[in-house]
Parts: sequence; structure tokens; C-alpha cells
Amino acid sequence: MKQKKFTTLRALQAEMPAIIKEHGDNTDIARAALVNPILALEMSGYELSDELKHELDYHIRFGPEKKKELLRLEKEVHKAAGKSFELRDDESLKKIIHPLIAKKGRVELKKQVQYSFSLKADKAGATFKKEQSDPYEVYRDAHPAMAPLLAYRKIESTVAPLGSEKLFKRALKGDTGKAVTFNRVRFRLKNSK
Repeated sequence: MKQKKFTTLRALQAEMPAIIKEHGDNTDIARAALVNPILALEMSGYELSDELKHELDYHIRFGPEKKKELLRLEKEVHKAAGKSFELRDDESLKKIIHPLIAKKGRVELKKQVQYSFSLKADKAGATFKKEQSDPYEVYRDAHPAMAPLLAYRKIESTVAPLGSEKLFKRALKGDTGKAVTFNRVRFRLKNSK
């Protein structure tokens, strides 16, 4: 049963002291929250709107200033493309962006543009760097959506995504079999028993 539904970051932030007080003693959820705080909130019975989950993802990973920039760039891409879609999803990019590039006739579209956010920790392990240039860069001038898309992808590629549901469930169970990589942190989970 859902305890409360949140639709804004401000409302969630106002309620956080009470949420921590209520669930702070649950070490399993606290450990799993290191992997993905959004899933931890949902598992604790809180319902988050899709818009809030999207904003919260950016807020957690990038902080308030970069979050604003990413949301602004998203809006620019969506406006130029004429529709909203998930900018991090390769299939959405193929369906929305590829036809826009080809439609303008300004460039010859390569058979398939693939790009993965390959992240590599620096020596200190504190920051992430993109290992390759964005293959969409050659299409920068092909459509008005491209420049903000490239700026978005450049920022997005600097920080690892929140942990997947599978990784979250492993952390929740206290799986200590393998090293688990979190957003900017790497360590082994140890059983406290």
C-alpha cells in the first residue's frame, strides 16, 4: 500500500526528515538506496510521479544547476524535434532523430549510429570521462535538434546512471559475492552478521 504520492521535488524534500525517521533503521533499504534512491523510496511505499522520478534522477546525479541545464536542453530538443521522447534511449533516438537528420537532406545518414555512454573513472575514481566522441557530432548542423542533443549527451555522459532494478535488488539482499559499482563509489558489500 502506498503511503504518500509525491509530484514535486520540493514536497519530497519537505517530507524527507519524516521518511528518514520512519525508515532510517532499515539497513537493507539504506544499503539499496546507495544504488538507487528512487527505487528505495518506491520500495518504502512512496509513489513518485514519472516527472518527479525524471527530475530526481538528474538532481541526484548532477546537482541542482546541471539538472536545470539538462531539463532546459531536453525541452529544446523536444521542441525542435516536434515531440517528447527519452533522450537516453537508443531506440527513441533511432525513431525520432534519424528521420529528422535524413529528412533535411543535409547529410547522408550512416547505416546505424550507435553510441554507448562508456564511462571510465580517472585515477582518483572521482570523475567520469567519456572514452569516445559522440557519433552524432557529424550531424550537428543537420537539424536544429542536434546541437542541444549533443550538449545534453555530453553532460549526461559524465556521470554514471543510477543503479538498475537488478542491482538494487542485489544490494537489498545484501549480495556480497561481487564488487558492486555505485554512482561514483565502488566498494564491496559486507554482511554485518
